Amino acid sequence: MFNRVIVTLLALLMLIGAGALLVAPDAALATAEGWLAALRPMPAATLTWVAAGLLAVALLLALAEVWPQHAPRVFTARFDGGTVAYPREAVASVLEKEIATVEGLREARVAVGGRGQKVEVHVRLAIDPRCDPQGVAVLAAGRVRDRVERGMGLRLRDLRLSIVPTEAQPTAPERAAHPAA
Repeated sequence: MFNRVIVTLLALLMLIGAGALLVAPDAALATAEGWLAALRPMPAATLTWVAAGLLAVALLLALAEVWPQHAPRVFTARFDGGTVAYPREAVASVLEKEIATVEGLREARVAVGGRGQKVEVHVRLAIDPRCDPQGVAVLAAGRVRDRVERGMGLRLRDLRLSIVPTEAQPTAPERAAHPAA
């Protein structure tokens, strides 16, 4: 936030200076010369250190401004009485549990991105080879969409499903119906 304030102030100063040069170039240059005249009595070594210091501050501000920012790890849903904050990990966990019982699904891994109210979901599905992959993916996508939009009050910006290969093993509902002894 501080970086943006400094950059905004510098931009305003540049706009004012450029505007002054356009409207009254002689007066703008005379004012600048007056300010710079105060620097003439300074020793050259001092000016060098001041210039190096200003350069370093400007470089640090520029780097801080362009440095990649971490996306917020919380999604916010609004409702009549206020807001609810969902940590990114909680959203992924809820979605994994939501689609875990889809018939024909062996395993699901959910990765969540986005910010604010907009959620981006990437689901890796391990599907039973005896089942129709597209049918299982459609069921899983419907559950994800329903949980995100209706259940959590968030907006689904993007939903990607990837199907990973699996070997023939019992599905999650089959394992629950016939637990191993």
